[in-house]
Amino acid sequence: MEKAVELLSAMRKHLLKEGMVLHECAGDQGFLDDHATFGLALLKGYALTGDEEYIVDAKNIAAMIGERFSKEESNFYLYASGGDKAWEEVIEIEDNVIPSANSYTAQFFYELGCYTGDHTWIDRSTQMMESIHGKVFKHGQNFSNWLNLALMQSYGSKELVVVGPEARAILGSITENNYRPNTLYLHSEHQGTLPLTLYRGSDASKIYVCENGACNLPTSSTKEAERLWKA
Repeated sequence: MEKAVELLSAMRKHLLKEGMVLHECAGDQGFLDDHATFGLALLKGYALTGDEEYIVDAKNIAAMIGERFSKEESNFYLYASGGDKAWEEVIEIEDNVIPSANSYTAQFFYELGCYTGDHTWIDRSTQMMESIHGKVFKHGQNFSNWLNLALMQSYGSKELVVVGPEARAILGSITENNYRPNTLYLHSEHQGTLPLTLYRGSDASKIYVCENGACNLPTSSTKEAERLWKA
């Protein structure tokens, strides 16, 4: 975890410059997948540390995508921006060995919306996903990341929220021995500003198990939290 945070810190320092995501150190502006995967990494950085600066940077990157890669009258985004070459007009939709730039973007928008409570991003993600609906039944193997996102949206995501002085340690103890897919992790040692951590500061650590933003009553028992999480 420490190595991951250290790497992410270096990326923020060298690849996030003057309101721009770079493709490489001292390079040119990044492509759509550079922005989307960097944004997803920042959300993971928040999940590991509880530092909301990661969320701030992720929101800025999402805004950059909307401003620089949008395609008029389309639910998808261009692979590159700012040029006139034909390849820069490519819209990458189909997943291959790695997910496509647009499926990464849809995933990023959805997770960002869940963390921030801003349904604009969730709605945008849903629109993108619905636009590939017809293609999936003909070439399902080419849309694997889209299908993962569709499952997450259809069955709902869970949010595991821990607040209080030992929030980070408690969250670590729960996740170390349990894996549940489609779960977002939030923690704050003090009162946070995100919808699921706001006004939940406490002298004693508390655990909230939520689903699609709606939370159960808090508990201080990790066993009870695990039971609710797996239910």
